[in-house]
Amino acid sequence: AACAVSAVLTYLTLSKRAEKQTKSLVQQNVEDVSNDIDELADDAILSYTNQFIESEYIDSANIKDPDALSKELHDTYTDDGIEINVVNSDGIIIVSSVPEYIGYDMHVGEQASEFLVLRDGSTQEYVQDMKGISYDESILMKYAGERFPDGSGFIEVGLTIDVYYDTISRQGKYATTNRRIGENGYLLICGEDMSILNSYHNNYTGKSIEDAGIVIDPEKEYSFEHQQCDVFGVPSYININQ
Repeated sequence: AACAVSAVLTYLTLSKRAEKQTKSLVQQNVEDVSNDIDELADDAILSYTNQFIESEYIDSANIKDPDALSKELHDTYTDDGIEINVVNSDGIIIVSSVPEYIGYDMHVGEQASEFLVLRDGSTQEYVQDMKGISYDESILMKYAGERFPDGSGFIEVGLTIDVYYDTISRQGKYATTNRRIGENGYLLICGEDMSILNSYHNNYTGKSIEDAGIVIDPEKEYSFEHQQCDVFGVPSYININQ
């Protein structure tokens, strides 16, 4: 009897330890990929500022015809959900793809003023989280800025929420390519509509996450939350981050 009890207790202890290790492994991978996606998305938006400056298309705040450039930027980028602003060394927007932003003082709003760190040269690039903009807090944008080489100011690029989520979706697929958790674990990336963007089981790509056996409440925010459920018919430990 004593041996039997000892064996049961040992089994339960080892099982509990294995469960804890499994949950930790799954969460660590989800955290790593979440960070990778954030970094890739930041690099993607900074590629716009780099492109403008390196091509010398907009490499200074000393613009000869700001009105003409503003109109060109508006006609070229607005329909794509991309905003372009040129800010001078005084923190004033002098060129913008959004006409009403021209003349705006970046000192006025908390969100906008964060980019003033680009003026003194201590910071060459700055990327901001998605948030409501100072001009109108109901408008959510993801911004990145880069200082001009001549110190005349900086260029700022903004992505609408739809364009940003599309960028995250594309970067998410790159971040999880050929990545596995242990021997049989894997990662799923879902779009805002909960459709699967990359699937370990290819025939599930494009289908709802519920088709894989995972139920996610769209009204709830998940921050590395553990669950147990059958994924593609296999009992699994999962971890969810939004």
